[in-house]
Amino acid sequence: MKLSIIIVNYNVRDFLQQCLFSVEKACLEMNRVFGNNSCEVFIIDNHSSDNSCEMLKKNFPQYHLIENKENVGFSKANNQALQLAEGEYHLLLNPDTLVGEHTLVKTVLFMDEHPDAGGLGVKMTDGNGHFLPESKRALPTPKVSFYKIFGLSALFPKSEKFGRYRLTYLDKNENHEVEILSGAFMLLRKTAIEKAGLLDETFFMYGEDIDLSYRLLQAGYKNYYFSETQIIHYKGESTKKGSLNYVYVFYNAMLIFAKKHFYTRKISLFSIMIYFAIVMRAVISVLGRIFSYLLFPLVDIVLFIVGFLLIFPFLNKTQFDVKDDVLTISTFLYILFWLLSTTVSKGYFKRISTTSFFTSVSFSILTMTAARIFFGKLIIFEYNEIFLVMPIVIIGSYLFRKLLSNFGNNKMGFNKIKPLRILIAGGKEETNRIIKIYTDLKIQHEYLGRISNENNENSFEYLGKISDVEDIIKNTKANHLVFSLTDILIENIILTHEKLEKLNIKLSIYFSNSDKII
Repeated sequence: MKLSIIIVNYNVRDFLQQCLFSVEKACLEMNRVFGNNSCEVFIIDNHSSDNSCEMLKKNFPQYHLIENKENVGFSKANNQALQLAEGEYHLLLNPDTLVGEHTLVKTVLFMDEHPDAGGLGVKMTDGNGHFLPESKRALPTPKVSFYKIFGLSALFPKSEKFGRYRLTYLDKNENHEVEILSGAFMLLRKTAIEKAGLLDETFFMYGEDIDLSYRLLQAGYKNYYFSETQIIHYKGESTKKGSLNYVYVFYNAMLIFAKKHFYTRKISLFSIMIYFAIVMRAVISVLGRIFSYLLFPLVDIVLFIVGFLLIFPFLNKTQFDVKDDVLTISTFLYILFWLLSTTVSKGYFKRISTTSFFTSVSFSILTMTAARIFFGKLIIFEYNEIFLVMPIVIIGSYLFRKLLSNFGNNKMGFNKIKPLRILIAGGKEETNRIIKIYTDLKIQHEYLGRISNENNENSFEYLGKISDVEDIIKNTKANHLVFSLTDILIENIILTHEKLEKLNIKLSIYFSNSDKII
């Protein structure tokens, strides 16, 4: 057995299905180069609740499935398979990845040619084609970690001193010796694991790849970053990166690693620094969420105050004789009723349609009018003066949301409901299935045409080949490109993702006979 592939799954059934489809194709190439049955695949399911196991039994019965009765964590689950694996090499692979047809062959051949290699990682891009800097990393010593935690790595990425955490000063398109590999794709020599030991189960999630990479170095092996093949790593499907839980788990893993390898004392300057980073990131995360929820109400308050100040010079003289405290109370009540009514009518959602915005505005105006009647003796402004302020608040709030939307903010502002202009890279049958999914979901779309593989002979049925995709997108003004895993080489899909990184187009992948487009 040449290669054992180990995948730990937790509630990412659809990603796992795509991943295994790509693994199946890559294993066929392994069999062609190294002989039949050169690969075995283990899937360890950590008690998923999304019917992952049922999908595996139905679609991939040839693979070894281990069903855990609880979520035992990433390290322990991998170790379950590592102890059973018979391959000369063991590949730890995330379920939210897509590998190319030749990825396994290329990486295994590299390991064969470099007997000093204990582990190997590859070039990774996310679902939008952006390079993932964790593809190559250095040992997170206290000094290197300090530069990362306090932002110096981000400020000076090309510096060999400050950019060491993710080795951002090294060319991503060249092979390099590195210290730390990513657990998303971690190819390991079996004899190296036997010498260095299995994954440390103290790490529940995050940090276990850093620890094992370091122990491989301590065992006398080298780790390599291999750029001659690449994979898609959708990243973060099991854990949301902005959550407080992520902040705690990630930094706590760094603390466990530091205590294990750098410090024996329970309290050290580095541990204090880590705890401080956890608290600061948590505070920033909480404040960020609070600010995002209060942003639009705060903008309306400012607009109200500005509006009242602007109309003061136009009020008749008798109203200037009113005491300041009464003026303050009336202003406060107007703002309060507006905020409450807008909240009730869902006008302060982070993203809303323009229709919802004006519906909320209409409801708020009616509420303000009712409040004026009910509190007529206390509030000093007349109806016409109320409506002098209203346009300032409404127009100002609308323009503010419009500004956020136009500057590409995907989380705040107005919903950009644009009809999808869809290109499909794939054959006729798969194209019909994809279009049917969008139609059944009642998503407004316009189908522009198909793109073929490089070797397709019936070119008259297509707009062009996958190598011409940039020109096709520009000519058709497409904003959505769907790849068929069945019809398009996975390596072409991966390379196209990277090529289109800077174009404003949404990229999706369709797996044959599925009802999901990822």
